[in-house]
Amino acid sequence: MADTEFIKKYGLIGFPLSHSFSPGWFNNFFLVNSLKGHLYELYPLTSLSLLPGIIQRNKNLLGLNVTIPYKESVIPYLDYITERASCVGAVNTLKIVRKEATTQLIGHNTDVDGFNYLLQAYLKSTQEFPRNGYESLDKAETDSTRLITIQEFLKANKSDDKNRTTIDTTGSSTSKSAIILGSGGASKAVKYSLFKHNIPFKIVSRKPVGHYEISYQDFEEMDPQSYCLIINTTPLGTKGDHETEKPMIDYNRLSPRHHLIDLVYNPAVTPFLKAGLATGATATNGKKMLIRQAEASWDFWNR
Repeated sequence: MADTEFIKKYGLIGFPLSHSFSPGWFNNFFLVNSLKGHLYELYPLTSLSLLPGIIQRNKNLLGLNVTIPYKESVIPYLDYITERASCVGAVNTLKIVRKEATTQLIGHNTDVDGFNYLLQAYLKSTQEFPRNGYESLDKAETDSTRLITIQEFLKANKSDDKNRTTIDTTGSSTSKSAIILGSGGASKAVKYSLFKHNIPFKIVSRKPVGHYEISYQDFEEMDPQSYCLIINTTPLGTKGDHETEKPMIDYNRLSPRHHLIDLVYNPAVTPFLKAGLATGATATNGKKMLIRQAEASWDFWNR
């Protein structure tokens, strides 16, 4: 089928994209659901300055997913951002609305949907955290797609530090905590989901900023009994340049009471998960999160 025959096009922007799962999943989804004339493509962008040209040249392009390294830096290119994405501070889904001679970009975050799926599956299997979170985040977030102009967003978020500290990460002194490894765009969706579930957490960063982030050295000094869930949001372990790497933590401190979640999905067992499993810890990769966020992206594009 020639490119001009595709009625509706979607895609993924980021860099690099050589090992992306998304085209295979979406194009199979189109096939299974008899969505003729639909196509999902990769748009590897070495610079976000190329994005307007991609949108202008591809008149049938209706939606994009956004991955590393553009989940935060894409925001100034938007016309509107959803309330949820505004709270998260990162965007992984763009809806392209074309009206006559105008084109508008609306940013949303469906990584939250994906991580909620993994988190709720874990919470059903453990007694480590009290049942005090939302029973249904879909129901609790009825306003999550309310639109905010990008001017409103930028005005309200002049200080990133001020925005971040509106979330209390500490919990009570007796609470079990979750640990987020990494402080990039992916970590923001995880942080938002944990907050919505009333789960206290700490963010471990190479360059900690403010009271809500700690260094890797600080993490190693924590009592391993004070946390039971560790989430890797860094690209370490991803197939390609990073596939032999893992976060530099002392895995010998882990035990069967710990659960590891890696947002990386390719390979299925990353060095991070492998090291955790060797200690008896349980582990989950990011494959189901990716599928759930893809489904949520499709819903948003067609809303």
